Amino acid sequence: MNASASPVKAWTSIDPTVTVISGDPVALVRRLKAEDTDRDIWLCGGGDLATQLIGEIDELLIKLNPVVLGQGVPLCRSAPDARRFVYSGQELHDDGILWLYYAAAGRDSVKTDG
Repeated sequence: MNASASPVKAWTSIDPTVTVISGDPVALVRRLKAEDTDRDIWLCGGGDLATQLIGEIDELLIKLNPVVLGQGVPLCRSAPDARRFVYSGQELHDDGILWLYYAAAGRDSVKTDG
């Protein structure tokens, strides 16, 4: 393997309600969004995955933790075009973590203050 190549990771899920996929995430999300269901799609994968899916994201849930790390993972690595989101609500949890909800501009949010 050359020095700049990343090792291949084989991921499996220990949770039967979680599906680990390989392949094109944009095609998968578009297929799931086209299904007639009231289920949500949750993106958990970091800035690289969010960058690939930025055009498909209807709502952001940003969890603000009261911890200073000095660095972190960006929401998106380098989105090709700016994408506007509009504040739509928040939840403050007993552990001090604030959940902030933002809807993609021009789309209705599923969350309101409360």
